[in-house]
Amino acid sequence: MPPGLRREGVFHATMHLSDAPGALPPSPDSHDALKPGARIGEFIVERVLGVGGFGIVYLAVDQVLLRQVAVKEYLPTPLAGRGGDGRVVLRSPAHRDTFDAGLRSFVNEAQLLGRFDHPSLVKVHRFWEANGTAYMAMHYYEGQVAGPRRLAQGGPLDDTRLRAFLDPLLDALDLLHRAGVYHRDISPDNILVLPGGRPVLLDFGAARQVIGDRTQSLTAVLKPSFAPVEQYGDVPGMRQGPWTDLYALGAVVHHLVTGQMPPPAAVRAVRDAMPVLAAVQPSPWPALSRGMLASVDWMLAVLPGHRPQSVKELRDALDGIVVPPSPTHRVVPEAVEAAAEGAWHTTVQLPPKAPRHAPVRARRMAWVAGVALCLAGLGAWTVGRSGAPAPAEASVPALPEVRLRPTGPPTEQPLARQPLAAKPAPRERRDAGQAPPARAAHAAGDGPSAICGDRGALSRSFCEARACLRARYREHPECTKRRDDPARRGATGYQ
Repeated sequence: MPPGLRREGVFHATMHLSDAPGALPPSPDSHDALKPGARIGEFIVERVLGVGGFGIVYLAVDQVLLRQVAVKEYLPTPLAGRGGDGRVVLRSPAHRDTFDAGLRSFVNEAQLLGRFDHPSLVKVHRFWEANGTAYMAMHYYEGQVAGPRRLAQGGPLDDTRLRAFLDPLLDALDLLHRAGVYHRDISPDNILVLPGGRPVLLDFGAARQVIGDRTQSLTAVLKPSFAPVEQYGDVPGMRQGPWTDLYALGAVVHHLVTGQMPPPAAVRAVRDAMPVLAAVQPSPWPALSRGMLASVDWMLAVLPGHRPQSVKELRDALDGIVVPPSPTHRVVPEAVEAAAEGAWHTTVQLPPKAPRHAPVRARRMAWVAGVALCLAGLGAWTVGRSGAPAPAEASVPALPEVRLRPTGPPTEQPLARQPLAAKPAPRERRDAGQAPPARAAHAAGDGPSAICGDRGALSRSFCEARACLRARYREHPECTKRRDDPARRGATGYQ
């Protein structure tokens, strides 16, 4: 939570000793704060109760009614400061529109709070504008902000004590919701627990919301652990309503029960790892009923439509009239013990690495095996061409083991010799005395071996075979010898 936001929440409730985790004490020496003895209307400032990013709260004395009151001054420090004459002045003329919008919202909030009279809503006595800003005089309360330590002072938290905390706040929210008003800023810092145990819901922080909307500074407006997902922006189909306040109130109860801040709704919308209180076994909160825990889980649903839609629906679940629906699927943390203690850990699930596919490796091995078999066949052909007598049992050179699918060593497939074609019957001589045509004479040094002699053994053999196919050398003695030698004819493929 940003420091400015924490101090804002503290000074709203500084009419007490704060036990909020990480709460910062008020800063009475603030440069922009009014000095003790300063007069604001009919009120005399006694001391500073709290300083925040959007205003200052003073403990003052009403000179007419002779009572202590809390006076809140609108002073957004990012936009304005205190001048030498005590007036509030802008830091830059460019901030005028934003400052005025926040000022109007501040006054509207005071008017709004003045309309309601409920024991669990802060009471506004009056408001006015002066010194270039606005002020709000509120009832001064003695108490502490809502926190696990404050509620633990009366013993273990059970259904009765938790309902004593919840019911007055639900009454106040029901009064607001029926008038079409939503608080939208419920958090432990905005709930004051009086010495008798009665909770009081403090101001709405409407000025912070307006300024945040204009400056697009959500971190200065939202309290991430207590703001539902619909407050992070205008999302189609996610309107704000009673369910918005019920989520924030459920987050407060979750904090009181577990002692841990709930994970931000924006994180849960991506990966919800918050434990389901009613499903933790064994329950670390034996004094709380399963129906109570299930109602809190219902309030903390991520999507607005999955939460109670009104205070009445939530009351029916708390009273056992209806059974809260089962919570949506959540990612269960590995450490169940941590979940039982109410702890949560923001985790990021990385996609697993893509496995190496077996077909790629199989294709590689098949290619290697094919090359090996081709080399073996060429070696066998070279041995056959050399004219050396073959042994009785020809030995096959050892080949590296190649595993294919199906697995098994490769087998050599010998080349089958093709049978000789039957020679055609000699043509009958037209004249009995005519001699057969003589073969063409070839000059010495002119033949297949002469033109292919500068090649290697394998290349020379194929060159000679191709030469014998030419008409010039078809009747050459070397070619006729090839045709008459079955072994050479089968090895070269020459017919």
